[in-house]
Amino acid sequence: MKYYLLIIFIGFSTIAFSQKVDTLRVKETDTLLFNHETRTQYFCGLPLFSKRPEEVTVYSLKNPKPNTYYYIYNAKNKLVKEGKYIKNCVFDKQTTKGFCNFKTYYYAKNGKLIGINYIQNGRSFKFETYHKQQLKHVTFYDKHTGKITKIEEYENGKLQETLVYQKGKNGYYDIIRVK
Repeated sequence: MKYYLLIIFIGFSTIAFSQKVDTLRVKETDTLLFNHETRTQYFCGLPLFSKRPEEVTVYSLKNPKPNTYYYIYNAKNKLVKEGKYIKNCVFDKQTTKGFCNFKTYYYAKNGKLIGINYIQNGRSFKFETYHKQQLKHVTFYDKHTGKITKIEEYENGKLQETLVYQKGKNGYYDIIRVK
């Protein structure tokens, strides 16, 4: 009898602790969860420099649950975004609503991963670039200014060189190579 009560207690205690953060795996194409809008996108965001504008579909959650970790997949079952939805995210006295700390995945037209953008407190702080499924570059950004602070270059998955950007005396940035 004591053995059964112990098993029941352990079973219910794990259920109670696991419900602090829900995890949802959703698809962008689900019309019950996402609004979608078709836009024309230009290379570099400027119509002057673009040769071919593309029509893209932008998705947004309709009624996201606060304190829920989302894995969002596209129509090809590729992970495009993962992160926790927070009701109020505060950074530098600015309050925003939505995903505060998340990752966005970018794919080439052939379906291969080309980049991962890491966002912390609503600001981009790291971007990983991939070529032929191998890590090639990691670019780090200053959270306040958005300027590049460091670039790490990889070859065959191993760190080859680091470029550190430091502000010089003349106001321009000096690049220091570290091997």
